[in-house]
Amino acid sequence: MDSSAHDPTLKTGSTTRATQPSAGAAPPSPAARYGKFIRERKLGQGGMGEVWKARDSELNRPVALKLLLVNDAEEIARFKREAQVAGRLTHPHIAAIYEVGFANERHFIAMQFVDGQTLKSLPRTDKRGLVRLIGDAARAVQFAHQQGVVHRDLKPENLMVAGSHVYVMDFGLARPTEGASDLSISGLVVGTPAYMPPEQARGEKVDARADVYALGATLYELITDRKPFLGRTVYDTLKAVQEEEPRPPRQLDPSIDADLETIVLKCLEKDRDRRYATAGALADDLAHWLDGEPIAARPISAAERIVRKLRRNKAVAIASVALVAVALVAGIVLLVQRSKSAADLDRAEIDRRHGEDRLKRLSGLWMDILEKKRDLRSLKVPPDRARPALEAAVHAIDAFIREHPTMPQGWYLRGRGMLYLGRCADAEADARKALACAPDFTPAHELIAMAIVERMKDLSFVIREERAANGASTSRWWRSPPRHFVRPAPSPRKPRRAAGASRRRPRRRSRGSSPRRCAFPPSSTTTRRQRRS
Repeated sequence: MDSSAHDPTLKTGSTTRATQPSAGAAPPSPAARYGKFIRERKLGQGGMGEVWKARDSELNRPVALKLLLVNDAEEIARFKREAQVAGRLTHPHIAAIYEVGFANERHFIAMQFVDGQTLKSLPRTDKRGLVRLIGDAARAVQFAHQQGVVHRDLKPENLMVAGSHVYVMDFGLARPTEGASDLSISGLVVGTPAYMPPEQARGEKVDARADVYALGATLYELITDRKPFLGRTVYDTLKAVQEEEPRPPRQLDPSIDADLETIVLKCLEKDRDRRYATAGALADDLAHWLDGEPIAARPISAAERIVRKLRRNKAVAIASVALVAVALVAGIVLLVQRSKSAADLDRAEIDRRHGEDRLKRLSGLWMDILEKKRDLRSLKVPPDRARPALEAAVHAIDAFIREHPTMPQGWYLRGRGMLYLGRCADAEADARKALACAPDFTPAHELIAMAIVERMKDLSFVIREERAANGASTSRWWRSPPRHFVRPAPSPRKPRRAAGASRRRPRRRSRGSSPRRCAFPPSSTTTRRQRRS
């Protein structure tokens, strides 16, 4: 059974059949009762919740009981949203939601009990059977898309198999397609990095084709027994998703059919317009392959593959010596990577899981901020209640920052909240702290620019208000200023005549004579007399 939306480790591989309660069994304790559901056996546990096998005391049927262990407001909102989204989806390949409630100081979801295991732990010897399961899951995802829901976190851990029947689980990160464009922002990533498309890794808005990519990544792992992209850290994986091309499956396993490889690589296209337009189109092509019919997808030609490489590598004219050096470096790096011990690899896997959990936690905090901001701007909630709620949502990130002070996303997210509150200086300070953690974190630069623009808008508004308030008195002051501010203009002074100088008019010079040179220029009076003469 699937776990909460925040911990993908809550899966069960148990195949124990549901048993009827014995007639002479002791009545259950109050702590084991959640409404009409009686808790029986724990199936899994993670950091955010537990999954128990329980029994509906009224209908006498087994159910899976998902319990939320934390009382955080963001996690509770996400928990309820999962139930609301999955509760309106009725499909044979989607686990049904029976009830949502609160008992024994715990929020719970009662859902369909699937007695099976996830695709993560399913044996991968029968490739045709695995392809058939992915086709059924694609039909279920297509139904969700038609109801306006994008899953955004499809992966082997979220696909349960009971016999030959597959169920799509865990809609904790699902997003309604209509009117929800604020759920993803630049700089904030939600989902599992190894299975998300490039646009989701960049924090952009996603559509149904993101789930097509995730189904292709899942099928890639099932037939090759490895993920299409996998780095030592979460950031390395996100970078590979955006910049690198997946290795063709036939290079890893030559026994894979060429048409099946073409289908998988079409799902993993970087450009979303080059993927299958819908999950139903992917299911149809998989059905054609299973029936031995021609598929709609076409393999990438050698010329197109070369063009893609040239587009990625701007330096076309590279010297042969550089190629040899790159090959040697790549060989050395490969040898170093192969020489890593199993303990280092296990540590890297633990770091990746922790990084994914932190990003999912941040996404929940961000969605709560957006909801409070929407309440404040739409006036659905009185401002005296909406603004304190928004401030509380913004300051809820303080605990995350104290736990992970080196993650730029936490500082950036709080800065965006400060900007919504009109605290531009605090927003700019948080953005600079994010840059101190990661100087190449582009969203922080954008946040600084937005804070400066908002501050200039506030300054211009204050200046206009002051001018409007002081405009009349200022104009009167300039028309009639006080006397001590006005100094009379000095009267022009006549040049003083030197002692003993003659009052006769200067002698007229002859035409050919040159003017007499002196140490000082002639005065204006002398010049006018010369002109008159």
